[in-house]
Amino acid sequence: MNLIVNLLIVSTLILSSPLLAEPSVIKGQFPPEKIQLKVRPLLKDVRAAQLAKDEKLITEITNKIIQHLGPWAANPSQVPSYHAPISAEAPSEQEVLAVWEKINPRIKKSALWIAVPDGNPDAMTGGLRQAARPIISNVAMHAFKNKKQFDNLEFVIAGADYLLKLQRSNGLFPSPDLRGDDQTYTSFNKRTLRKNPNALVEGWFVDDFRGELQLDHAVSGIAMLKAYQLTNDQRYLKSAVAAADWAISKDLDTNWSYNAYSAWLLAETYQHTNKPIYLFHGIEKLRLGVLPGLLDSGRWFDPVNARLLYHSANVRGMIAVYKNLPEENPLRLTLQQKIVSALNNASQQIINHGASSTTTSTEMLVEALRELGDNDTWRKALNININAAIDASKGKGESAIGVFLPSYIEFAFAKK
Repeated sequence: MNLIVNLLIVSTLILSSPLLAEPSVIKGQFPPEKIQLKVRPLLKDVRAAQLAKDEKLITEITNKIIQHLGPWAANPSQVPSYHAPISAEAPSEQEVLAVWEKINPRIKKSALWIAVPDGNPDAMTGGLRQAARPIISNVAMHAFKNKKQFDNLEFVIAGADYLLKLQRSNGLFPSPDLRGDDQTYTSFNKRTLRKNPNALVEGWFVDDFRGELQLDHAVSGIAMLKAYQLTNDQRYLKSAVAAADWAISKDLDTNWSYNAYSAWLLAETYQHTNKPIYLFHGIEKLRLGVLPGLLDSGRWFDPVNARLLYHSANVRGMIAVYKNLPEENPLRLTLQQKIVSALNNASQQIINHGASSTTTSTEMLVEALRELGDNDTWRKALNININAAIDASKGKGESAIGVFLPSYIEFAFAKK
């Protein structure tokens, strides 16, 4: 009898051993290989269903993926670095403007048309967002009427003209060959060339493999819309429309944020042109290429889009479409509910742990408060972001918020 009891105890210990148990979720890591082996074929199936525009099938397959991921669903691929201390008090205008005055000279100096005036892709160390983002931020500062020194019209025009010269005849804002200059781009560029050696033309990537061009392209298109908004120069609107047309032609992918960037551009183009085709395709990008990845908890299930940086970009694209939907559109209420869920999820992360990605999350929260109305939780999270930027800029420090700060300044302090 004792022998039997001992054998049962040993068997129990073996079965419960950490070596045989399912590995615990580790923050900042991808799921174990055996889970990835189950998920990868299903992701290919999702892309095929996206190509067929079969929303029901996309949902069925993503549900299978979520089941396979189990507790690994929505586990971010990088551990966030949070800023301390956490302060949710409303920052003063003086404090915020002091941060901008400190970081703006660096932004102007590093603007792509200043750093690489001849537009040589071989001399670039980053994508065209390095031209687009300074344009967007300075248009926002132009709208801030309280301080005349921020009226940088000539700066915006110079940047927009620079982008206009780099845009290709098919509407694409291409990406410079950044192999060896940027780790992420190096990976993208090498993979693209393995699949399509003709994607590289005279130092520019004019095609991609999995939608990677959409990020910088969309931000550049938004910059042209902002430049048009400020100058009423039809060349900039024509450029943005051509960029939106290129975005329509781009296939959907299971990297939800790429689709969200295109949805953002398409919705904003619709707002400026009132042409239904752009809103139609913006909605389609969301339905087939963004919303299927969003869990009921308000987070995207894959490791990359679970990061606040990309989570926020996805929500921003959703808000851009939402604000242009007619009241009677059946998607409007559903989209609003999903946006609120995603916003609450992101805000709670910021409130509980502190600011991490103060760039896209600040832009997301500003747009949410502007378009969906005031919300104590979202405003508290936004204040934490801005206070973290103020604290990080003290002494010789510099805040990571950079070109994203003017979106807050315009929202919070511009004269109505």
